[in-house]
Amino acid sequence: MNTLNITTSANYNGLPVYNGSKASDGFYVDILNRVYGVLNAQIKRHNKVLVIRFDLHFPKEMDVLQYNAAISQFYDRYTRKLKRNGADPKMIWVREQYRSQNPHYHCILTVDGNKHRAPHSLLALAAEHWERVTGVEQVDGLVDYCTQAGPGYYNLRRNDFDYPDVYGECFKRCSYLAKVNTKEGLPHEKHRYGGSRI
Repeated sequence: MNTLNITTSANYNGLPVYNGSKASDGFYVDILNRVYGVLNAQIKRHNKVLVIRFDLHFPKEMDVLQYNAAISQFYDRYTRKLKRNGADPKMIWVREQYRSQNPHYHCILTVDGNKHRAPHSLLALAAEHWERVTGVEQVDGLVDYCTQAGPGYYNLRRNDFDYPDVYGECFKRCSYLAKVNTKEGLPHEKHRYGGSRI
């Protein structure tokens, strides 16, 4: 992890990045690149894009050896279902671990905003798939819809007059995934992040 490129700049490609209390150690440039690339690819493909933030947590009793398999299974099944529904999903996840014996995942989902304008059904589907992957019924508390800092989603509409401002706020919120904080102690053999290729 110490060979990875880290930036402490308050901006990335002219866009603001997360500036909260967990930003002091900087951001991994490769993850910022992935976030930027996915958002831009989607807004080029669709004049409207729905961007959703959510987190996935594990039950304490789950076997640590299942963790990477679980996020891969979730990603594959979830995005496959959305593709069948014509949503054109692109997703990014990052693994973090802090004080707990269990890691957790921060996720960004982007879909065609002409197909979905609100996050509710997509989040319900995420909870359904996380329930299947973890084997836990009623995953309340294990799927966080990230509404503590305001709505956990953004509607990017390329032709709206305020699109640059909304896009900037969206990128700032999504850049949280790139923060160094809580990623430093991850095992080297585990993937720090993954998701859709562009």
